[in-house]
Amino acid sequence: MNKKRILSVSELTNYIKGVFDDELILHSVVVVGEIEEFKQVGTNTFFTIKDEHSRLSCSLFSCYEDIPLGTKVEITGAVNFWAKNSKISFVAREIKKVGEGEEALALLKLKATLQLEGVFSNKKQLPKFINRVLLITSDAGAVRHDFTEILFNSKAKVDVKFYPVRVQGDEAVADIIKALDVVNNNDIADVVVVMRGGGSAGDLSVFNSEGIARAVSSCRVFTISAVGHETDTTLCDYASDLRMPTPSASASFVAEKLLSVYNKVVTLGLLLAENLDKLYNANYARAMLASFSVERFAGDRITLATANTKMLSARLNFAVDNLLQEKEMLLASLSVKLDSASPLKMLSKGYARIEKDKKAVVSAKYLKLGDNINIFYSDGKVGAKVMEKD
Repeated sequence: MNKKRILSVSELTNYIKGVFDDELILHSVVVVGEIEEFKQVGTNTFFTIKDEHSRLSCSLFSCYEDIPLGTKVEITGAVNFWAKNSKISFVAREIKKVGEGEEALALLKLKATLQLEGVFSNKKQLPKFINRVLLITSDAGAVRHDFTEILFNSKAKVDVKFYPVRVQGDEAVADIIKALDVVNNNDIADVVVVMRGGGSAGDLSVFNSEGIARAVSSCRVFTISAVGHETDTTLCDYASDLRMPTPSASASFVAEKLLSVYNKVVTLGLLLAENLDKLYNANYARAMLASFSVERFAGDRITLATANTKMLSARLNFAVDNLLQEKEMLLASLSVKLDSASPLKMLSKGYARIEKDKKAVVSAKYLKLGDNINIFYSDGKVGAKVMEKD
């Protein structure tokens, strides 16, 4: 009976490295693929090439000019096995550009087709009043929490809802299209934000889908695309009504618009009150001047002057009353809009504000079992203790 041979990790990895080192064909290989990732770290260049089935990590131990993603290249070099971390890498000696890759050409062709059809031209106007925002993104990422935290810190008041979707993989396209279809068939949002965090070109390829581009373009609600990093651009960005460089930037944009409308309403209310006061004083001064002039007339003209003064006073009072009614109606309309944005209004709809140690609690992660908290409703406050946390 043969005795089982037991190797340590180092023995096995060193053996594998020896196999690679002894295989002479691997010392000089030319491989063809499309650039998927490309970056420089210090004096070294790291990139990934791919075809329709596989990806290969490559390194060049020198600086090289930036190569656009999707470029087809021929790489001459050697296959290396790093025993320390059991990683296979292609160490390049020469990089040769041979044209656009098939995937990049297909994307450019699709982009041109959609642009010719007007898919990228169907832009809607941002609503004047934003009361409801719907986030279409992954439940696993942090971008959703970053978005709501930025809004909370800005003091902007808006109802934020969340529609969870997959943002990567074969089923992500169907998820996002379904979410946009729900928006089109239900009155649930004034603004929609389609977003995901950064990633490689492959990670973001979902948002270059023709289906998503058409669904975003045909969405009847104003749609913001916030996908990847600032330098990433997808068909979803072109099809949306507004492209933001990052999810956090989209949150800042919404907060800025909300606060701008709120400040305009407050300013208009103050200006209206000031103008009403000036108008009343001006008309009152004119009436007093007219009365004084009438008293200067003597004899038989006093009766006629008095009658004219009464008629003028009646017209003046009528005009002032009408003007005051118009301005009061405008002020009431603005007050209703201002009240709809009030925090107390939000509380009256059943929402509550939770505080711990006199500080607002914006996430369950800031609470632990046994914590004493205060819950503020529109009509009062109650104290509570955290008994369960899921």
